[in-house]
Formats: sequence, structure tokens, C-alpha cells
Amino acid sequence: MKILYLGCYDQPDGQSSRSFNYVEGLSELGEEVTFLSNSYDHYKFNTVKMSFWKLWTIDRFNYKYKGNYIRLKTPSYGGKKGRFLNMIINSCLILIYGSYVFLFKKRFDVIIGPSVPIFTSFSGVILSKLFNVPFCFEIRDIWPDALAEIGLIRQNSMIFKLMKKLEIY
Repeated sequence: MKILYLGCYDQPDGQSSRSFNYVEGLSELGEEVTFLSNSYDHYKFNTVKMSFWKLWTIDRFNYKYKGNYIRLKTPSYGGKKGRFLNMIINSCLILIYGSYVFLFKKRFDVIIGPSVPIFTSFSGVILSKLFNVPFCFEIRDIWPDALAEIGLIRQNSMIFKLMKKLEIY
């Protein structure tokens, strides 16, 4: 099975590697997984260097994972507004990359998108509708409720309401 797994911040050797570990497990089962992630590691505060003209790059690691690990070119950031912009750019690049691959390279059998950030999954939903491919929603954190619970956003804010609508959709 050919799987497109959408990520945002998880890195193979980073502090948040659960998505990558999941992808490795699927690969060990014989699935062909393409994993999309961010070029900015917000735990180590560094960015994978890419050519100015490239929107993504294929990264290779000496792991059990045999699929393609694609880093999408996203900006580094500081603060909530910068992180939000990073998430939006990541989501837009997922749409561009996914459309390019579906139209010119290969067809995926399924798209998997995480609940965090919700914009990443919503891009996956759009791709699944455009290319008539099943979409699996991986719920691992309850956004935006968790963000409101710890005081990062307010439940009556516009961003909370938008994220809640996307989650329910």
C-alpha cells in the first residue's frame, strides 16, 4: 500500500518523533510510506538548509524506514504568531506537494493526517477529495481544546472557533 503521511513538527531524531516512529512501523510491515514534515525543528531551533528555489527536499536517514522522508520548506519562528504562520505555510506546501505528486508522479492509496496541527489534516482532507483517496484522521491530541485548557488561546477567540470547525469537519 502507498501511504502519504502528513506531519508538521515530528523529526526522526527529535524530541517529538512519534509520527516518524509510526511511519517506521508501517514501513516495517511492508507499506510504502511518504512522510511529509517541516524543515524547522522547533525543539532544536534549527532549520534544514535548502536551495532558495526548492519548496521541499528528500531527506535520507539510516533508519529502518525505507520510504521517502520529505521536508517541506517552512520558515523558522519565534512566538505564537510565527508558529501559526509556520503551520499555515506547511499546510499550503502539503497541498502543492500532494497535488504535484498525484498529478505527475504516483498515486497514493491512503492519506493519513494528524490532529495536531489541524491545518495539516485539513490539507489532507482537501487532497483526498481532489484525488478520490481515503483519508484517515489520526487523533493524538485534542486541538484546540487542549490549547484553551492550558491558556494559550481563548475559547471565544476566532482561531479557536476556526480550529474547532476544522476538527469537527
